[in-house]
Amino acid sequence: MSNPALPRRVKLQYFFDRSHYVVGPEETVAVSVSLQETFNPSLSASLLAPGTDGLIQGGTVVEVSTPIPTCPALVRTTAAIVGNSDFDFATISLLPVQKSAKTAGVLALSGKPVFGAIVSRNATSETVLLPLATFTFTAGKVPGEVTFLTAMTPAALTVTPGDINITDAGVVLDAHIEVGTAMITVAPKSKGPHAASRFTGIANALGERHRPVERH
Repeated sequence: MSNPALPRRVKLQYFFDRSHYVVGPEETVAVSVSLQETFNPSLSASLLAPGTDGLIQGGTVVEVSTPIPTCPALVRTTAAIVGNSDFDFATISLLPVQKSAKTAGVLALSGKPVFGAIVSRNATSETVLLPLATFTFTAGKVPGEVTFLTAMTPAALTVTPGDINITDAGVVLDAHIEVGTAMITVAPKSKGPHAASRFTGIANALGERHRPVERH
């Protein structure tokens, strides 16, 4: 039996709570990832808004992507991964077995539908955010280095690859979710009030070079 179909004209994407984080050498920063749904309410219905379908299972992997600095920001332990507590059955925090793999992931399951919050709405566009997890990264020790992050659908978090983000009606969202991107810049611990803004400008310029081309 085939899975129920995704409604047309619904855009899904992993969403970081910030596009750019600035943190001192070897300090920590909380990075939150949500599943974002955008749609035209006159053409399509929501899957994630309160009172609709909702998720019974959700997950993501946050990967350190290229170019990788000499000392990238990393999630050090599973305790540094906190899932959305609305997933009441289980939240599994995952780090790779191989130390060289610079990723952190989460898989959350619920016995009842978990909904997002409507964060913007007008006549032609509505956006819903459903939080998945917060990852605490420990920054590298080299001031000025930038760690690029990509949030994506995990390929092997479950026994059945590809069935990670599932609605209460059984709609599998994975193939339709676009990646999200962000970056972490290491700034000096104490170089005056303008140091962080200077490093932010440099990192933003690098981020524009790194940003993927949108497909239409």
